[in-house]
Parts: sequence; structure tokens; C-alpha cells
Amino acid sequence: MRGPQVKSADGSGGVMLLRGLQIGGARTELDYGLQTKRGEPLRFVYEEYVPGTNRCYKLDEIGAYIGDIKVGYILVENVPSHVFESFCPTVLHYAATLGGHVSLFPEDTVEQALEELSIETLRRIAHRLTFLVSWPGKNMDHLQSLAEFELFLKSEMASTRWFKNAKKAYDDFRVYNLDKPKIGYVNTKGEALNVRGLFSDNSGQRIGIALYQVAAMEMARRGLEFYLANQLTSEDAKVMHGHFEKAGWLVRENHRVRLDGMAIAADLGVALEVGIKPAKQPSFVS
Repeated sequence: MRGPQVKSADGSGGVMLLRGLQIGGARTELDYGLQTKRGEPLRFVYEEYVPGTNRCYKLDEIGAYIGDIKVGYILVENVPSHVFESFCPTVLHYAATLGGHVSLFPEDTVEQALEELSIETLRRIAHRLTFLVSWPGKNMDHLQSLAEFELFLKSEMASTRWFKNAKKAYDDFRVYNLDKPKIGYVNTKGEALNVRGLFSDNSGQRIGIALYQVAAMEMARRGLEFYLANQLTSEDAKVMHGHFEKAGWLVRENHRVRLDGMAIAADLGVALEVGIKPAKQPSFVS
């Protein structure tokens, strides 16, 4: 079996600083030996952290090319564990960052870990938490340390409906999203604004199928699964899913649908060198 040809692409993408983490800049050229319906060789470029990356959501693009002409792309959305833990080390950070309670942390303090916050800030967060449970809230000036703040969370907040709901949302998000890349968008038909450099309609040439195949195989090569949308909103997507199911590449489990990159690689005669799956992250004090 042949393996994919992988090499660093010429040039480098922009490097971003995200919560103190230096990310982005990685562009990799891929050759899986795939062709269009007309027999034209396809090459692919995998670029990480493309525009559209937001907070802990990582957006990658796999572009398809015939020669130097871009003929399609697929966007892969993921929430890497290490990035999520930087944004949301506790239930409180999750509630303020992704759960809609933006005023829970004063000013810009949501970017700091609890142990980095001043006692005054912890008191204000505690007051706002009691306000969420019962108006008008309680004065929390008696708190003198992080240990007392954490005791307050366990003794007064953990049993409240608000905190239980926030904890469930936090846990569910981790289970459903962390290190589980999924389809963001796929396009082979060109764009009016040409935001991603796709200028022509290349539909009907099996480029879309090739993009899905490469995305699934690249995730498998990284030790990850590749998830598809559960709800299909377009006829093109329904036809694509039907093709994958007929080929035996579609896996339905735990109310989700994923594309089996290893099965695709086996059918295409591609030998994948599979990476190590990310280690499970520890639970953080809530």
C-alpha cells in the first residue's frame, strides 16, 4: 500500500497568539494520488488556524488544487483540548466565555486563572454568582482567600440549579466537542467574494468527495475521528452522505455520524501512519 506524500508547503501562514499560546502558521502539502472525474491529478494543502478561528474553536482548511489553481476547499472545525483548557479551566470560565454569562467576571479578568485573581475580584464574582441564584445577591466581602472562595462554591453554589445546569453544559461541551473535528463547510462552486481564493465552479468533478476523503484520512492520521452534520440541509449533502454510506465509510454511533478515514484509506490503498490520540484532560475544580 502506498502512503500519502506529506511535506511542508512553501511559505508560512500567519502566527496567532491565543491566550498565550502561539498557534497557526502550519501549511502542509498533501498528495494522496487522487484525481478528478476527468483524470486530472489533485493536490491538497492543509492550513491550520485559518481566518474564522474564534475563541477555543480551531478552524482548519484543506484546499484542493489542479496545478496552481484552487478548485475547492473543506473547512474542519475543532476544539483542541489544550486550547479549551486555556479558555475554560473551570465551569465559571466556561459560563462566562461560552455560556452567555459575560458579566460574571469583572472587566477582562476572565482570561486569568482563579489563582491569579485578586481577592477583590473573587469577591465580586462570588457576589454575581449569588445574584444569579437569588436577587439581590449577597455581600461577599468576608471572603479572604481562594480557598474560602472555593469552599463557597462547594458549600453554597454546587447544589443550586444554576450551577448544576452550568456544570452539565460544561461537561456536555467537553464530551461532544473536545478533540472531535467536524465538517465546517465544503465548497467547489466558487464564491462571489472569493474570500478563500476559489474563483470558478468545479462541481461535478468528484472534487467534493476527494475533499471529504482527505479530511477524514488526515484526521485519522492524527488519531482523530471526523464527524459530519447530523442534519442535512441540502440535496448535495444528502447525495454525498448516500455515497459514503453505500461505500461503507459512514459510521453512526451515539447519535452522531462520522466518516471513517481508516476505511477510506484501506479502500484507496493508502497506508496511514496514525498518530497518537490526545490524552484525556483532567477534570478541573468547578
